[in-house]
Amino acid sequence: MDRPWLTLAKRVWQGTLDVLLPPRPLCPGCQRPNRHGRGLCRGCLSRIPRVAPPFCVRCGRPLRGGDELGRGNEPAGGVDQCRACRQRPYLFSVARAPGVYDGALRDYIHRVKFGADRALGEALGQLLADYAVRTRELWPVDAVVPVPLHPARLEERGFNQAEVLARAVANRVSRPLWPHVLERVRPTAAQARLPMESRRANVRGAFRVREAALLAGKRLLLIDDVLTSGATAGEAARVLLRGGATEVKVLCLAVGAHETEWLWRQRQAEHRTNPGNSWVHDQRVDAFST
Repeated sequence: MDRPWLTLAKRVWQGTLDVLLPPRPLCPGCQRPNRHGRGLCRGCLSRIPRVAPPFCVRCGRPLRGGDELGRGNEPAGGVDQCRACRQRPYLFSVARAPGVYDGALRDYIHRVKFGADRALGEALGQLLADYAVRTRELWPVDAVVPVPLHPARLEERGFNQAEVLARAVANRVSRPLWPHVLERVRPTAAQARLPMESRRANVRGAFRVREAALLAGKRLLLIDDVLTSGATAGEAARVLLRGGATEVKVLCLAVGAHETEWLWRQRQAEHRTNPGNSWVHDQRVDAFST
């Protein structure tokens, strides 16, 4: 026999429970209930490989032994800078990142960029904002600027992952977000396919300033997801400085654990030995040029 009053009572009871004991939010990393609130759960956070000393004082990439697996970039003549920064300094004054581009963090970044997982991107933005407020080398700055996507890539992905990260940082540190001051005027090839010098040439002329009046005399924090060779951030910094900014600092989620030229040569050798290995896959998912 139908008992509508019983069904109604169950609904009222469930509604009361939802108010008194709301369901826990899901961790965007593992999709499990997160008893510590929104954002990544402690388990997912613990799986992110972190940058630890020693790291390059200029670009923030780990020096030999400066990540959790003992890898790193080769120091050059001293213990405070990597070889790349010593041989050809970048135009940004400093770059920092909380994590190494490997393991869980690389998987998370791929999900955001290629899987359109904006919720995960926002959680990573909170992680980056937490790191930013603890990193004194990044301050002071006057505004936050994300590395832009080319319009065709933006339409393909639906959002700019760098802007999602930058918005979280800007909100946390109470600085204006300038998402349109810099624009990408031409598409670029995937940086992972190219050696160092070709990467610099690949992004040369890829950006231009749209709102130069905003930049005059300003110190900027440039946000991107990954810094490997530093070519993209370096070119963006060059254009911003030429447009009137006085200083550009860089903040990314992840930096490369290996010396870039060595890693590129290693991948090329692996591809020649075994064309069916992950090299072809890496060309899609490691598209650092954004």
